[in-house]
Amino acid sequence: MSRLIVTNIETQNIKFDSDTTAFTIGSDGVLSGTGSPATVKLLNATWSTSISAYDITSTYINSTYDTYYITWRVAPASDGVNIMLRFFHDGAVDTGNNYAWETTNTFTNTTLTSNGGGGINLCLTFSGSDTGEHTMGDILLMDVNSTTVPSNLLGRYNQYNTDGNHTGGYTTAGQVKSIRDKPIQGLRFMANSGNLASGNITVYGINK
Repeated sequence: MSRLIVTNIETQNIKFDSDTTAFTIGSDGVLSGTGSPATVKLLNATWSTSISAYDITSTYINSTYDTYYITWRVAPASDGVNIMLRFFHDGAVDTGNNYAWETTNTFTNTTLTSNGGGGINLCLTFSGSDTGEHTMGDILLMDVNSTTVPSNLLGRYNQYNTDGNHTGGYTTAGQVKSIRDKPIQGLRFMANSGNLASGNITVYGINK
C-alpha cells in the first residue's frame, strides 16, 4: 500500500470531491461545519491558590452554543461551606433573587428547594476543607440563548463532607421565569462563605 507523508499542510478547509466544504479547522484546532465533532472542549482551567470565585466568562459561554456540558471540582478554603453557582446577565454577575433550584442528597434522601434565591446550591450538604475533602460534579446547561423559556441545568455532585464522609446527589436549577428573556453570558463558581482553595473546571460546547 502506498503512503503519502507530508510534514506540514497549510490549509483551513477540508473539502469533498464535489468541492463543497466538509468542515473547517480553526486556528485553535477546533473543527466546525459538516462532519465536525458534536462536543467541543472550550476550556480546561485549574487553580491551586485561594480565590474568591472562579468565573467562566462570555469568551466561553455565549451565542456560539445553546447547550454546554461542564465538569467541576472545587475544594473550599474553609470548612462547612456550600458550593454555589451564579449566572452572568447583561455583562455582569446576577446577584439578585433570580434563581430557582432543587437539590437532593441521595444518601440521606433529603431535598431542599428555592424559588427566587440569590444563587444555585450545587450540593445539599457542606463541603469539607481538610486534605482530600472536596466537592465535584457535572452540569448540563441548556437554553443558554433563549428569550422565551428560562435557561436551566441538570447537575450531579459527589462530595467528601466536613466529617470526611462520602455523599452525593442531584441538582435541577435555572432562572426564575420572570427573567427568561435574559441569555446567560457566563458562570460564577463560588462558596456561600469564604474562598475556593483549589479546583478544576472544564467546559464543552455541544453542537445540536
